[in-house]
Amino acid sequence: MKRICFLISVLILISFSCSENHQSRISSTNHKESFESFIEKFETDKSFQLDRIKFPVHGRYVDNETAGTKNNDSMIWTKDNWQIIKKLNKEDLINLKVKITKTVRFVNYRIESKDGGFLFETKYKNIKGKWYLVNLTDIMI
Repeated sequence: MKRICFLISVLILISFSCSENHQSRISSTNHKESFESFIEKFETDKSFQLDRIKFPVHGRYVDNETAGTKNNDSMIWTKDNWQIIKKLNKEDLINLKVKITKTVRFVNYRIESKDGGFLFETKYKNIKGKWYLVNLTDIMI
């Protein structure tokens, strides 16, 4: 779970870096909350973070110890097994490849280590004008 917190924090830091260079915000009359303002509060306010996760969060989880040992690597995160996401320093981003895909309703972050050792992907959805974390993939091989 510490790796999940680390990787999600990387996503958050990257979103701020990208938003400084790219001033467009995802908004419309139905989507009033910008993703940038959401993610800033998401990483700094624990109760806000828990309120903005659509539990249960479905996804995939494979780590070094279980890689290749299970046919089913699906995972369900709940409030009971979730660890709060914290912001990372810029130094943590050195060995990562990042791809961010934004639409009006979804933001998808894909982070991979440059050496191919892990993949971390989160998906956020705009629901009635508010952003929520809805899916998580965490694979370490």
